[in-house]
Amino acid sequence: MRFCCFLTCIIFLCSCSNGHSKFVEAKEPAIRSIKASKQESIIVVSFSDKDVAFYWNISTSRIVEDSLFKKLKRIYKRKRDYLIDQVSDTTRTTAFVCHDPKRKLLMGDMAYLLLDKMENLPFFEITHIQCDVIENDCPSPVDCLGSGLDRPAMQRRIRHYLRSEEN
Repeated sequence: MRFCCFLTCIIFLCSCSNGHSKFVEAKEPAIRSIKASKQESIIVVSFSDKDVAFYWNISTSRIVEDSLFKKLKRIYKRKRDYLIDQVSDTTRTTAFVCHDPKRKLLMGDMAYLLLDKMENLPFFEITHIQCDVIENDCPSPVDCLGSGLDRPAMQRRIRHYLRSEEN
C-alpha cells in the first residue's frame, strides 16, 4: 500500500514539469537538479525571492541564456540589491566548480556569477583574489570561487563599484 502511494506521488510530481517536459526534476533546499541529457546536466538555481532563478549548465559551468534568464534580465535592476545581499549566502548547492564534484559552489557564488554576468564585474577588484590560471577548461572566475572569500567585503566592493559606474 505504501508503495502505491509513493508511486502515485512520483507520477504526480513528474507530470508537474513546469513547462519543461523534457526535464525530470529532483528538488533540493535551494537548488533543483535537472537531467537534460546524458551529455550535460542542468540545474535550476532559485533563490528565496521566487523571481530570481536561472539555469546553470554543470557541464560548461555557465549560466544558460534561455527564456528564464531573459525574464530575469528584464527585472534585474529591481533585484540587483537583493542579489548583492545574497553574495554572503554560504549554503552549498549541487553545482560544482568545473569538473570537480567535490568542490561545491555556494548560493553566494551563484549570486556573484549572476551579478558578474549582468554587470561584468572586475574580479580582482571585487574579490582581491588573483585568478590567472584557468585549469581544465574552466571559465574564470568559477575556478576561483568557494568558501575562502571575504563575502561581506565583496558585497561592499560590489556596491561601491556599481555606484561608481553609475556616476
